[in-house]
Amino acid sequence: MQHDQFLEIYAIAKAYFKGFGVKQDYEKAFQLFQYLYAHGDDRGSYYLGYMYEMGYGVEQDEQKAMMYYENGHDDMCYYQMGMHLMLGQSVHQDEEKALSYFEKSHYPDAYFYQGFLLEKQHEYASAFQAYSKGSQVYQRECLYKVGMYLNHGLGTDLNQKEAYRYLTY
Repeated sequence: MQHDQFLEIYAIAKAYFKGFGVKQDYEKAFQLFQYLYAHGDDRGSYYLGYMYEMGYGVEQDEQKAMMYYENGHDDMCYYQMGMHLMLGQSVHQDEEKALSYFEKSHYPDAYFYQGFLLEKQHEYASAFQAYSKGSQVYQRECLYKVGMYLNHGLGTDLNQKEAYRYLTY
């Protein structure tokens, strides 16, 4: 029964956060996400982190934002941690750790940055695989990268006909 209640509270909190069906109210959203988190439901970790990062409904606090991102176990938290570590925002830049977070995330843009970091390491076959995953969800930069890799035979077999197909997307 409690799981169903948490799911309902989560849906209401997201509605307040996005202003979907109700007047947008970050403070109410924050309270509801915080309630869930305090009761062991980390589903709202991304939103709590984002609200702290941007100062929506709560005073801006980068360290608290990072804490929620680190403690969340969803695609968006992994993506945000990867971005912060890759760009060196509020924490030290660490591209290896960033890569590990991007590898955990299934958020479409995470595939692009995963490929980008692998490409920087000259691991072209692995980069091609990351870009390919992103292309399957029509992430536009990944579609372009797959097309270019196929066109040049980089990390994969040369296939200009298939490259053209990806590049037309």
